[in-house]
Amino acid sequence: TGRPEFCAVCGEAAIGFHYDVASCSGCRSFFRRTIKQEKEYACKRDGRCMQNKDAERVNCKACRLDACIEAGMNPGALQSADINIPSNKLAQMIIEKQASAKAAAVALARPSVSMTVEEQIQGMIEDLVVTKRAHDRIR
Repeated sequence: TGRPEFCAVCGEAAIGFHYDVASCSGCRSFFRRTIKQEKEYACKRDGRCMQNKDAERVNCKACRLDACIEAGMNPGALQSADINIPSNKLAQMIIEKQASAKAAAVALARPSVSMTVEEQIQGMIEDLVVTKRAHDRIR
C-alpha cells in the first residue's frame, strides 16, 4: 500500500511518512511542536528511557526527541509559515548533529587513505544505492 507499518521512533502504528521518517501522529506532532517552540529537554535517567518504548514514550521528552533525531526526522522538512528553519537554533543543532553523525559513519566505512576522484564518486554512488535500498525497505 505504500504506507509504513510502524513508527521508526516509538514503534506504534505509523500513519505515514513525516519529516522523512515513518511515524505515528504523536511523534510527528511532538517533533514539530518541539522544533517550533525550540524546546530544550533534560533526561533524568541518563538517556535510558527509550529502552522500554511503550512505558516511557510520553514521560521523557528528552529521550523521545533523541529517538526522533536518531530515526532521522529532518527539521528541514517542516513546512510552515510560522517556522523559520534557518533562524531556529534547535533545528540547526539537529541538522548539524545528523550531518556529523553521517560524516562519522562515512569516515568509519572508508579507509583514511587518499582517494582519487573516481574512487570518491564510486563511494558516493555506493552510499546513494544503500540509502535508496533502505528507503525502499521502509516504503
